[in-house]
Amino acid sequence: KTTKEGRMEISSLLKKTADKYIKQNKDKYIAKGEKLGTVKSLLNSIKSLMETMNVTAEKAMEALKIPQEQNCN
Repeated sequence: KTTKEGRMEISSLLKKTADKYIKQNKDKYIAKGEKLGTVKSLLNSIKSLMETMNVTAEKAMEALKIPQEQNCN
């Protein structure tokens, strides 16, 4: 079971990673016609699954059926 402090640390780390990913890929998503808000919403969904189900980001993306080529790797 993850402690409150652990969840906050995971949340902070995920937010930093998400912000970096969005900055790096902003033009790609806008070029595809996808709204930046949609990307942020998807990242929030990943974060939520990680916290509530206590899974890795990869498992959360798998559960959301995000194609491998969209992963942050």
